[in-house]
Amino acid sequence: MEANEEDQNPFIDTVIGFTPAFTNFIIEQGIMDAQILARVDDTTITETFAKQQLRNVTVVMEMKFRALGYWAQIVLASNGPIDLEDFNQDTANRVQLEMSTSTTLRETRIA
Repeated sequence: MEANEEDQNPFIDTVIGFTPAFTNFIIEQGIMDAQILARVDDTTITETFAKQQLRNVTVVMEMKFRALGYWAQIVLASNGPIDLEDFNQDTANRVQLEMSTSTTLRETRIA
């Protein structure tokens, strides 16, 4: 996620589906790139998406945004460079599946 809106909108539109207004709101929150997003905890993401400005964001868009953050964390943890062109629809789907599976397994073990 580049701070430059011109660079960012095509990515956000094609992979996550955010409108320019949603994208701008995220940037205004200080989440200007994937390295920052990788450091944002899940509670903060939940609080951000609960705000009035993001009330029309679909569940799928929010899932993809969370997946982008999770993917960025994995890339940073492996000391790799974050190249947002690597986060395409296939990557988003794979990461979302990993996230849902790990959450489901964790909840099953706790119960």
